[in-house]
Amino acid sequence: MLMLLSWSITFALLVCAEGYTPKEYVIKVADKMTTLIDTFFAWDYGGAVIFDGLYRCDKTFGTNYQPLLNTFLNKSITDPDSFGYKVQHNISVPFHHAVGDKIGMFPIAYLNRASEQSVTTGPDVDLAKAVAELYVLKFPHKLPDGTFARTRGWKGNNHTTPTYVWIPDAYIGVTLLARLSRMLRNEEYAKFIAKQRISFNNHLQDQTDGLFFHGMNTSPMNMSCCKWGRANGYGMTASVEVLLALTPFKESLKSEWDAIMDSFRKHARGMVKHQSSDGRWHQLVDDDTSYLETSCTAMTISSIARAVNEGWLERNEFEESLHRGWKGLETVLKADGTVNGVCRGTGIQAAPIDYKNRETTYLKTRNGGIGFVYHAAVDYQNFLASSTVSIVNGQNLLSVLVAMTQAVSLYINYLL
Repeated sequence: MLMLLSWSITFALLVCAEGYTPKEYVIKVADKMTTLIDTFFAWDYGGAVIFDGLYRCDKTFGTNYQPLLNTFLNKSITDPDSFGYKVQHNISVPFHHAVGDKIGMFPIAYLNRASEQSVTTGPDVDLAKAVAELYVLKFPHKLPDGTFARTRGWKGNNHTTPTYVWIPDAYIGVTLLARLSRMLRNEEYAKFIAKQRISFNNHLQDQTDGLFFHGMNTSPMNMSCCKWGRANGYGMTASVEVLLALTPFKESLKSEWDAIMDSFRKHARGMVKHQSSDGRWHQLVDDDTSYLETSCTAMTISSIARAVNEGWLERNEFEESLHRGWKGLETVLKADGTVNGVCRGTGIQAAPIDYKNRETTYLKTRNGGIGFVYHAAVDYQNFLASSTVSIVNGQNLLSVLVAMTQAVSLYINYLL
């Protein structure tokens, strides 16, 4: 038995020493992606996640993607066919069927640029504010209670009235307002997004396990079939965005803060319960016969790591899950810089098999959440920097304490 314990300690240390550092991971992914900017750079929510992630990488890892990003941002306010140009010149843009999808989220990239310049006024901020006021706050498709909605549901449902609630809209619909609230200390924006977040929670969170359904039809009341992985990722990242925006107003918006925090903690624990043995999460979170999916994994790592660093979740409860999650995320990065296992963008599907058959072709993943691998790398790195993990020879080594904990767990499981 002592030999088994010794072997377990050695195994734990060796396993932790393999793979990429977060910075190495980011550079490898970005080196590939930035050769395909016509595929991955666009004014939509997928482009927003990528731009946001690369800005965060520059800040955390000292990379230098901003000149390339700025070229696109500048073009998008000088090209008469672009959304940015039209908004700046008071040319009306039709509402898309989903808030934030085509128009209302991408301007967070301009806010990132303003933040890098340490300004809270100017053309970039004005553009973001205009989009928020015109295309987010005035989005016409809402439920009677004000929740962002869609007219599109899933096969077999009608598409005539805005009765459908999709959990992705809790993220792509409120992130711009959340960022503006943080930058400008705008409590009215904070109140608005808090109300949205609570409403999405009430409609879509399963209180028995903390997970989220992809969507629902509110008339008649009808839940979608499944707890899609990326839908749950959107739910987690949306909670983080809203909680960060509410932080300056925790006292004046205490009831909202408490409700959202309680929901988020329940969700985080529900996700960890369904984490696979290799650290990733499944395409359908609660169905281990569905494939292991990358964007859900990245979003979950990012959200939980950020929450631990903010003090919202206990480090001891989630540390091992984060380390396993990162090890799982490493397995999807290929030698040429492509990232495998990202489900392409998808609407609400009618049956589990439809999700299980959804393709993961690399070149079709911009709106499939591929940009969240940057966020996972940044937030995991920040988690490492504030933990007992040290960086040695470019590799992540868990502290002896963590390794011993894992070894003892193996040993106890063996005895049982």
